[in-house]
Amino acid sequence: MKIAIPLFNERVAPDFSTAPELLVVVSQRGKVSCRWRMQVSQLSSSEKVRKMAALGIDRLICGGIDESSRAWLQRRGIEVIPDAAGQAEEVLSELGEGFSAS
Repeated sequence: MKIAIPLFNERVAPDFSTAPELLVVVSQRGKVSCRWRMQVSQLSSSEKVRKMAALGIDRLICGGIDESSRAWLQRRGIEVIPDAAGQAEEVLSELGEGFSAS
């Protein structure tokens, strides 16, 4: 499973469209196998959602997202979990399939 979390520093960004970075985490058998941060500050919202589809993201965990971006992602089979807040690593542990973020 590939999970993406829009970041503002180390926290979940409050708004997907203005997030300067994405944390991408790949899990296998309940454990993190790979992770990276990706700069997306120069991308528009529509470019960000297309990038997520191209990366094969399965789940987006975010603070907030506009309805058109949310609908676009969901039509492509990407689960959107909005209203997340706090440190990205803590949110990932709580909502990311129950796997350990470390």
